[in-house]
Amino acid sequence: MKSILENFGIDPFMKQRNNQQDHALQKRSIGKSDSKLPTKPQFSGIIYLDYAATTPVDPEVIDSMVSAMECDWANVGSPHELGMLTKQRVEDALSEIAAHFNLQRDEIIITSGATESINHALKGVLMAQKKREIITTTIEHKATVNTVQALMKQGYRAKFIAPNAERTITAEMVESAITEETALISLIWVNNETGDKLPVEEIAQVARQYKIPIHIDATQAAPHFQFDATQFDLVSLSAHKCYGPKGIGLLYRRAFPKLPMKPLIDGSGGQMALRAGTMMNESIVGFAKALNLIAQRWEDERHRLVRLESLLLKQLLPYGVEVNSASPLAEREPGVLNLYIPHVHADALMALIPKVAIAKGSACNSDSSLPSYVLTEMGYSHRRALSSIRVSVGRFTTEEEVLTAGNYLSEAIAFLQSIALGESAAWYGEYNLYDSDVSSILTPELVAESCEDYQENKIPAEPLLVIDEPHYQLALYGSVDALEVDDGKILKLQDITAKVYGAPFYLALFNELVKTLRESALTPNLSLETLLGRRIPAQYLRDSLQIEKALRNFANESL
Repeated sequence: MKSILENFGIDPFMKQRNNQQDHALQKRSIGKSDSKLPTKPQFSGIIYLDYAATTPVDPEVIDSMVSAMECDWANVGSPHELGMLTKQRVEDALSEIAAHFNLQRDEIIITSGATESINHALKGVLMAQKKREIITTTIEHKATVNTVQALMKQGYRAKFIAPNAERTITAEMVESAITEETALISLIWVNNETGDKLPVEEIAQVARQYKIPIHIDATQAAPHFQFDATQFDLVSLSAHKCYGPKGIGLLYRRAFPKLPMKPLIDGSGGQMALRAGTMMNESIVGFAKALNLIAQRWEDERHRLVRLESLLLKQLLPYGVEVNSASPLAEREPGVLNLYIPHVHADALMALIPKVAIAKGSACNSDSSLPSYVLTEMGYSHRRALSSIRVSVGRFTTEEEVLTAGNYLSEAIAFLQSIALGESAAWYGEYNLYDSDVSSILTPELVAESCEDYQENKIPAEPLLVIDEPHYQLALYGSVDALEVDDGKILKLQDITAKVYGAPFYLALFNELVKTLRESALTPNLSLETLLGRRIPAQYLRDSLQIEKALRNFANESL
């Protein structure tokens, strides 16, 4: 056989190719000074505490991917030698990925990410059988919630299980929802907003008893610990949460007994006739490397993340901060910390600390006017959900960064709580809060004007006016005088100060309102835009009309 290969010139080519791969790897291991690649992720001066949204690609993963791009770039479906050699390397990486989860190579499908994996798992399984009911929970990621809602529009039925009084889901709750029409159970393992873990292994045993396939969204579990996927029927996850590249994910489908499934993407080529498309060689190699690093480090890393969380909590507890989580009996995976901060709107807090990357919740829920549905489904109030942030630490987070971030957070929290508690009579900064955007704000220097100038640092017991909505609050304090003028009466406010809560826009609006009311009078037919001398943006018009109506009613009642 060797002589035949030599006659065709293939054996020498294989040797040459292996030498090229070795040379590519050697170039990256000569020394840090000789490498063009960074030795650690670059954070542009930002303290990154948003690992639950995405993780930086590990330099070792980048190194493996660059090597694959140089040497293993051929189409694995090509019948020529270069294609076959590339296919072998890619298949080796796929086998490594499968082995990480105690699976066989033919049990995994490479996808574009967890969202595609979840779509394929739910739609593919339901469409391959006659039963038309799915069981899931109200605290799933949007990828699951929206997929189930799409299936419902096609005539499928869904049972959404809400957390119990302990803010969790139990095996008994899932079992009680099962009917003869249940085709699939889909659950998130580690919640992406709170870090809470559902007892999916116990629930999987219940599913097996009823011969119902169970799908697990392990997107937030995979970066934190290694697990045996064979205890489930379907598993979805993404590489970018595991210090790997974006645009690649995994779907495990039980091979024996084979779980019926319809393809989601049609086209040429494909994986077990279930997913068409050209394989992304370098991403697969990078994915395999990322999982290999997790296997080596996850146990030690878990202890380190616990310490980092403890350091941060120690700094923030004096401000009344509480952890949003299920009961102490439930497990929570370290690394994802959801914190409630009394009297502080999450948007306002993030606006004041642009050099610290934190989140309000899932990166997929960007509407700042709405609270996290995960927190409200767990039984927390609308206001508490809006006053909560997610801090997620990871592999490259240092103790120094956590301590520094804790200092930034402490100062910003103290400032916002002083406004909410009426300890500051005015607040302003070097940027326009009306137009503030978390992603574009430069480092602001805020100055609080003490209430001593107005109330001798004492807020009256009873407010003149209270406007209390879940997403904003204004309480006006002071005294009033009704004055006669030529065309009627006006209301003059004296020694005005306020307690205020809300996102940056509302803080700016109420700050300007307080300052204006110290100089101007209230009339029963006032216009908020005229009073402030500015137009209100359309997205805030409804709230501004409500505020305007409250001010008019107050003026009418006081005159």
